[in-house]
Amino acid sequence: MNRSILIGALSLCLYLPALAENSAFERTKHALGLPLATPLAVIPTLANTPGRFGAYFKTRVVIHNLTTNSYTLDAILCGPNGIVAQQSISMSANQYRSYDNFLQDVFNYRGAGAVVLAGDINSLNLDEADLINDAPYKFSVTAEVYSDSPSGRYTTTVVNGIVPLVDSGPRAFSAGITVGQDQRVNVGVFNLGVSTIPVQAIVHDSSGFVTQTIDFSVGALSWQQKTVSRPVDNGFIRWQIDARGGLPFLWAVSVDNRSNDGTLTWPARPDVTLE
Repeated sequence: MNRSILIGALSLCLYLPALAENSAFERTKHALGLPLATPLAVIPTLANTPGRFGAYFKTRVVIHNLTTNSYTLDAILCGPNGIVAQQSISMSANQYRSYDNFLQDVFNYRGAGAVVLAGDINSLNLDEADLINDAPYKFSVTAEVYSDSPSGRYTTTVVNGIVPLVDSGPRAFSAGITVGQDQRVNVGVFNLGVSTIPVQAIVHDSSGFVTQTIDFSVGALSWQQKTVSRPVDNGFIRWQIDARGGLPFLWAVSVDNRSNDGTLTWPARPDVTLE
């Protein structure tokens, strides 16, 4: 890891506790239809890689500077073993940038992973409690993974508003899980935290019977995705998370085996309330 990536990683890791303390209320507001510009955004899963049944998956990303300031975004690419690379993205006042293949265009990277976008993390004043609200570098981001086919483009929306962070508690659920001849399901975890965390994706059928347990051990700033390998019809996933020292993003993506069209769903937490 070179020095600039190391400095950026350390700054980001120091910044995470402030993010975690503010995330629950702010993210609930987003979910209620009040999206806010942000100085830090996470795209938990991106791809620039061939897939099953002849697909090639790419990721379209759009970044919009919603301020009259010019600044530099640090883009940090994270893979299965932590940080892979870091690049800078210059944003002029009110600038709108779009990338049809973000991992290739920004990192010259082939594979899959997660990306953290942060406004000038090397100069953050970590003692300012109001940094998240008053940062001079706020932006919006959208991201979608897509595959072109003879019938057109099939897309899976990853970021278009709120991206839930499972930042406390042991339970979360993903519904509508079907694996069979016509459909496959992948489940994944991105850990934005500073410590390795264990995560289990426990697959249930529609009657509640456990059909499979998928184990993850996800290091700091690391991304993992695995396949639900056993058939299930209209089941659900019960996530078991020990998030101490971690900030996990969890997802399940269902993909049609004929078209490679996918639907990504974030988990629901039964114990989240707006206080």
